[in-house]
Amino acid sequence: AEEFTLHFSEEVALDLLTTREPGGDGAIARYLSKFGEGVQQVEFRCTNVDRATEILKEKFKINSVYPATRPGADKTRVNFFLVTSPDGGKVLIELYDVASKAQS
Repeated sequence: AEEFTLHFSEEVALDLLTTREPGGDGAIARYLSKFGEGVQQVEFRCTNVDRATEILKEKFKINSVYPATRPGADKTRVNFFLVTSPDGGKVLIELYDVASKAQS
């Protein structure tokens, strides 16, 4: 994939990704072939991924991809939700937090 990031503030960044091989077998190329261009993933930093996951499940009746929070990249904890966008496409919602020493 090709990627670049726009930083708007310490809290807001926008990662833009595309495939180097349209029609190829990479993850981004497969996504584009299946769903077309558009927003693929939105990430939200949380103070507690477990609680945020509970809220989405209880209040919005959305199922998470994983039954429980799991370790992510760079010492984060993550969970994901695949939701339908208004145009009928799919968007992956990533909840993440930075693991504290108590959680490690």
